[in-house]
Amino acid sequence: MTLGPIPWSSIIRWGELHGVNDLDDLAVLEHHIRAMENALHEFQERRDKAKEKKGRGS
Repeated sequence: MTLGPIPWSSIIRWGELHGVNDLDDLAVLEHHIRAMENALHEFQERRDKAKEKKGRGS
């Protein structure tokens, strides 16, 4: 399994399985998932930069 964006189709399928059928609600769900993905990506970048900086300081 690779890291990357959750496929749109998977988000829609999950939403429908959990009773989210309204298109506006599905759009909100996707928006929040993308926001969480972006936050994770930013966190990982900061962590990786900190590791690089720490590694150069040794």
